[in-house]
Amino acid sequence: MERIANMMSIAGAAILGGGVFLNTFFYTVDAGHRAVIFDKAFGGVKETISGEGMHFYIPFLQVTPIYIE
Repeated sequence: MERIANMMSIAGAAILGGGVFLNTFFYTVDAGHRAVIFDKAFGGVKETISGEGMHFYIPFLQVTPIYIE
C-alpha cells in the first residue's frame, strides 16, 4: 500500500511540475491575433511577429508578449 501511495505522489508532483513549466515558458496567441516580445536583455522589442498558436519565451529575460489585434 505504501508503494502505491509513493507512486501516486511522484505522479502528482510530475503533473504539477509539467503544468508549472507549460505555464511559465510558453504563451499562446489566440486566433485572429498576433504578438511581439519585449526582450529586456537583447535589444528591446523583437522584429518577429508571432502568429496564432503556442510559442516559447524565456520568462526572466523576456516580458510577457504584447498582443496586436
